[in-house]
Amino acid sequence: MPHQGPHPSAATEQVSARLTKAIETGDSTLRIQLRPHELGRVEVKLDIGADGHTKALVLAERPETLELLQRDSRVLERALQDAGLKAGQSSLSFDLQGRQGEDQTQQAQQGSDGGGSSDDPGAASDNNIDEHPIPATAIGLAPDGSVNFLA
Repeated sequence: MPHQGPHPSAATEQVSARLTKAIETGDSTLRIQLRPHELGRVEVKLDIGADGHTKALVLAERPETLELLQRDSRVLERALQDAGLKAGQSSLSFDLQGRQGEDQTQQAQQGSDGGGSSDDPGAASDNNIDEHPIPATAIGLAPDGSVNFLA
């Protein structure tokens, strides 16, 4: 019986090949300019546990490319497995570059607890802030109405 699934896209084949090489060399992040150029760039961030279980975040620059990669997710899972890692359907997550769920959550937390203040309201969404907020305790109000914190 012939193979019934659609042939993987050029984007998926390129990401799969580079993913395998990155695992062999021990790289946890890879950035790929896909060909043709119209497919845009893709970034893959790997988190490999001590037991070999793998989580991979695939970030695509273009929505069309993201859709192709999501459709062919089994090919990417197979590339992880072929490289000797444990991967399943929950191992891959996909998003558009600049719209990562973790960054949005972190920005929301910083906005709600007063961290990450800036004169430019759009600045927080343009920066990837890797610093963890320092817990602070309010110790009183200053005469000018500002709050004093003890960190």
